[in-house]
Amino acid sequence: DVTESANLELGVPMGAYITEVIVDSPAMQEGIQNGDVIIKIGTSDITSFADYKATMLKSQPGDLTVVTVKRLGNEGYIDLSYDITLGVLE
Repeated sequence: DVTESANLELGVPMGAYITEVIVDSPAMQEGIQNGDVIIKIGTSDITSFADYKATMLKSQPGDLTVVTVKRLGNEGYIDLSYDITLGVLE
């Protein structure tokens, strides 16, 4: 989770903060990176890891969805969207 203090003091957007992208995962293959913050999956807003988990539990392997993240750039956070086919961790 992005904590309220990180949001207020550092300007990190609320969402599910990505600490590690698994090598060769669908997320990595599409361009999602460590440090991105997931803010939306499909039509579901993501403001915490609990939101992320609940949304993923409703999904099935092979589902195609759009994952929207915020990524820190030179001029602040920008929105990026990725078409992701969900897979299974082995």
